This record gives sequence, structure tokens and C-alpha cells, in this order.
Amino acid sequence: FANLVAGHVMLTLLLTTAFVSFATIGEIGLVKGAFGFAWWALGLAIFMFEIIVIILQAYIFTLLSAVYINTSVNAEH
Repeated sequence: FANLVAGHVMLTLLLTTAFVSFATIGEIGLVKGAFGFAWWALGLAIFMFEIIVIILQAYIFTLLSAVYINTSVNAEH
């Protein structure tokens, strides 16, 4: 649960910062506004990392459930 919350908090912070940078690009200048693109790209990378973590967690949970069910249903000897 904690890794999902941490990922969402990071995404919220990065994408909000990127949005504010894009929205105020006329006031803060083009050079500082370009940092918004960097934050947006980093947010996209973290989003893709979250997708990988979700797939890995689902695989591990399914594998552990299958092993548990197999050991509880089949007698050893």
C-alpha cells in the first residue's frame, strides 16, 4: 500500500509542478519554463515504473497464491 501512495504523491507533485511551469511560462520565462518539461518527463518515467511495479506485484501475488493452494490441496506423501 505504501509504495502505491508514494508513487501517487510523487506523480502529483511532479505533474503539478510541470503544469504550473507550463501555465506560467509567459511570466517566468522560457528557460525556467523548460524545467516544466523535465518534470513532466520525470513524471512520465515514474508512471511507467509504477506500471512495472503493479505488474510485478500481481505476478508475485498470483504465484504465491497458486503455491499456497497447491500445497493445501495436494498431500505431500
